[in-house]
Parts: sequence; C-alpha cells; structure tokens
Amino acid sequence: MPPKKQPQQQAEVIEPTNASIMEELLKLQKAVSGYEKRMARIEELVGEVTQLKKVLRERDNEIVNMREKMNEQEQYMRGWSVRVLNMAIPEKEATNPPDVMRHVYTRLFLPILQSAVEKKLLATIPSAEELLETAHILKAKEGTIPAIICRFYTRNLRALMFKLKKEAAPKLEQPGQPAQAAKTANLEERDKPNYKFPFFEDLTRTNFHKLRAVSKHELVRSCWSVNGVIKFTTKADPKTPRRIKSVFAPIDDLLK
Repeated sequence: MPPKKQPQQQAEVIEPTNASIMEELLKLQKAVSGYEKRMARIEELVGEVTQLKKVLRERDNEIVNMREKMNEQEQYMRGWSVRVLNMAIPEKEATNPPDVMRHVYTRLFLPILQSAVEKKLLATIPSAEELLETAHILKAKEGTIPAIICRFYTRNLRALMFKLKKEAAPKLEQPGQPAQAAKTANLEERDKPNYKFPFFEDLTRTNFHKLRAVSKHELVRSCWSVNGVIKFTTKADPKTPRRIKSVFAPIDDLLK
C-alpha cells in the first residue's frame, strides 16, 4: 500500500511583537518629525530670501535714483556749453583757448549773431570774449577732426544759438542746390540741413549713449535733446514727441 499522505504543514508565521511594532512606529515618528523640521526651515529660508529680494529691489531703486540725480546735476553744469564738430583748428593754436574761441566765433557763431541783430533779438553783436567764457579741443582718434567744447557766458546766448541754428548757421553747398534748402525740397530734407560745423548740446556720457541708442532703434524716426532732456518720435506716430524720463530705463520700456 502507498504511504499515507501527511497533512500539508502550514508555513510558520512569525507574529510581530508589540515591542517591534512600537520600535518601528518610533522610527517613523522620528523621520516625520525630521521632515517637518526641514520643511519649517525651508519655509523660513524662503521668507528670508523673499525679504532679501525686497531689500535688494529697494536698494537698486535707491542706486538708480542716485545715479539719475548725479546725471541731472552733471547735465545742468553742462547747460552753458555746446559741442562743435568738423572744425579743424591749426595745430599751433589748438592748445590756446583764446585762439580756439576766435576760430569758433568767427566761423560759426558770428553769422548767427548777425542774424539775431537783424531780427532785433540782440541790440549789438557781442565780441568773442563777451560771448564765450572758454573753448577747448577734446581728444580724438588719429585722422579725425576733434570736437570742440565751447562754454558760453550766459545760457540765454547759448539758447539763441540753437534758436537760429537752422536758418543762420553756415551750411555746406549741395550740388545743384544753394546752401539754404530749396523750397522745392521735401520736408525731411529741410528738417535736416547739411551744416558746415554741426553743434549740439554738450550731453553727459550717459545721456549721449542713450540718445544714440534710441536714435538707432528700428521703431524710432528721430531723436534729439532740449536742455539735456532727450526726446524722440516714432515712425508709427511721427507728430507726437515723447520725452525720456529716465535714461537708465530699457529702450523697449521707453517705446511702449
């Protein structure tokens, strides 16, 4: 007879003891407590970072405001001066301010002063020494004509030079056309005379770079400065001048 089948033995099951359960629970509790502490520290750090960002933004605004004020102060001090271009001065006279003053006065400002007297904006023509306080030549790259900085005695006389610049400043002769723009020339050509000795406001470095950057923007039609304030018009709205309130603002923000 075949052997009798033995009853299948059940797998031995080890029942966990209360002590092992408590040990595992304590480990889990300790782990959870550690995570809670870490999360609390992370939230604390996030708050500190947020506060630091706020402080840095305020500090950045203070720095920008300070730079704005310094730039405005420097521009105000340049409010008596103009920058003259394309006027070559003989080398032996280039280092002597009175000689430089005489050249600029005779070749550039005298025709404007004569026009001012004709229009009765001035009673008499002031001399070079009465018009200009000083003049000096800036450094320039080799082979180029250096710019000349001229400082006027009064801001009113300087303003008069700009007022009559378009009609009285010396201009280059254009082929087939007199120095003064012909009446048949289009508006844009008459708005941009070909000056023999162009002169502009003596802008700060910051203002000059901002003016040049704005004028080169593809959306800008024209850009200029008045008493150190930069203005421009866009191609989309050429009849509405816009004023740049902050020279430290990005160009894209200015064009919005």
